[in-house]
Amino acid sequence: MKFCLSVEIQEGLDYAVTQAFTQAGEAAGFDAGLLAEHYYASSGHLHRIAADAWVFLGALARDTQHIRLGTLVSPVTFRHPAVLAKMAATLDHLSGGRAELGLGADCPLGLSAPPMRPWVMARRGRARMRCRGRGLGEPQGPGQ
Repeated sequence: MKFCLSVEIQEGLDYAVTQAFTQAGEAAGFDAGLLAEHYYASSGHLHRIAADAWVFLGALARDTQHIRLGTLVSPVTFRHPAVLAKMAATLDHLSGGRAELGLGADCPLGLSAPPMRPWVMARRGRARMRCRGRGLGEPQGPGQ
């Protein structure tokens, strides 16, 4: 059985705290440190910083030795797939092969998502089903 540390950086955590959590997880023997990737605090406290997970992951690659690093879920609505693949490959290179990539559908709660691109529109049916299944209603965003 593998154990992973999930760090909810969108709830106002700065890099020093994220680094400390991840290094403590590494020392405790966790297999991976996974960061949440959100544009805003999921708690509804919109004044909290929601740092970019991929920027933090690059720094964590420098500041850790063995723990695998990645995102719990990188929503497909945030970046073009080629850009995300390049970011993951670069993290894998920086970390010496320790990168993890979690993918998922964005399901904003009451806030508009970035404009949808054609490559995302094909996935919207699955995103809508996933959101309904979790009782979160319809995805909200421009052009829907």
